[in-house]
Amino acid sequence: MRAVIYLRVSTDKQASKGLSIPAQKERCLQYAKDTGYEVDEKTDIFSDEGESARTARRPQFQILWERCRNDRNIKAVIFYDISRLARNRIDFALVKQDLTKRGIKLCSITEGTDESPSGQLLEGVLSTVAEFFSLQGGEKISG
Repeated sequence: MRAVIYLRVSTDKQASKGLSIPAQKERCLQYAKDTGYEVDEKTDIFSDEGESARTARRPQFQILWERCRNDRNIKAVIFYDISRLARNRIDFALVKQDLTKRGIKLCSITEGTDESPSGQLLEGVLSTVAEFFSLQGGEKISG
């Protein structure tokens, strides 16, 4: 089963708190190995550095999403946590809906989400919390 990995940091501060691109990559590759997904490190890892997840308009994320739309071998998108993938609950829902209809699973390696009703509830709450913290952070900066 082929998977792609998405990595993202928006600030140097995140990188210093253990969310660095190399740390995320290592954990995501280990998850892929542990769960039986095949990942080619040269072609299947997409990384946006210095990009906010308030919008899906991130260069590498768009390339990953396009790849998922066109490559029927992709069965999963692996990421560290939901806030790395999206900080906008509407974008998260749209991406999830699009990928799910293509048979692609979203895999947050640090959050216990799955396709069960409780897993879906958790995923919804986590995407809302990611958006809240993003908006709150923006409020602190502008205020």
